[in-house]
Amino acid sequence: MPSLDLSKSTTLSDLQFFVSTVAGKCPALQGRALSAVAILTADLIAPIDTGPSPKRFSVKGSALEPYSVDLGAETEQCDCADFVYRGGIEWNGRHYCKHTLAALAYCAFLKASARKARGTQRFCQHRRPAVAPLGAAA
Repeated sequence: MPSLDLSKSTTLSDLQFFVSTVAGKCPALQGRALSAVAILTADLIAPIDTGPSPKRFSVKGSALEPYSVDLGAETEQCDCADFVYRGGIEWNGRHYCKHTLAALAYCAFLKASARKARGTQRFCQHRRPAVAPLGAAA
């Protein structure tokens, strides 16, 4: 199951960039973006799906049972009261609550973390000095 260790893979700058990007696109979502970052940093979100690109998440919230977020549906879905009864906030034809934003941010940070890891691997492989095999003449 893919997991994201936020403390190792994401900086405060990354989190601030996420909030400012969301707020820049839809100012009404700024509060929910801040709440999404709080969910991420408190480690209240976990992917349900296995594989490199999870689409379903369990998010701990104020309810006794965790909320279910499905990013694989035709439109993002969450079973929280904000999403179910108020429809979250609509932007660009989609509805968002803090849980769906947390799931979207989780996916973005997971992909960025994988890219960083691949880049580090390639850099290390490229920069590794050539070592002659044992017993080979120098």
